[in-house]
Amino acid sequence: AAADPRTVTLAAALDELARREKYLGYELAGARYDLGVKYGLLQAQLALGLRGAEREELLAMLVELLATRAAEGGA
Repeated sequence: AAADPRTVTLAAALDELARREKYLGYELAGARYDLGVKYGLLQAQLALGLRGAEREELLAMLVELLATRAAEGGA
């Protein structure tokens, strides 16, 4: 399938930048998240939050949200 021409990707942006000028990059280890898929941004934000100082607060909020959803009969 052809890519949506309205979609901006990091690779395309870096290609365009390289055509215009030199730039430096830095490779680092870590998880990658596809922000272009359904819930990709949410997954990335949750992963980041779960590594942070407020991890327990975030987990408690998620448990409460899931419990409320289950009590309402949601899937």
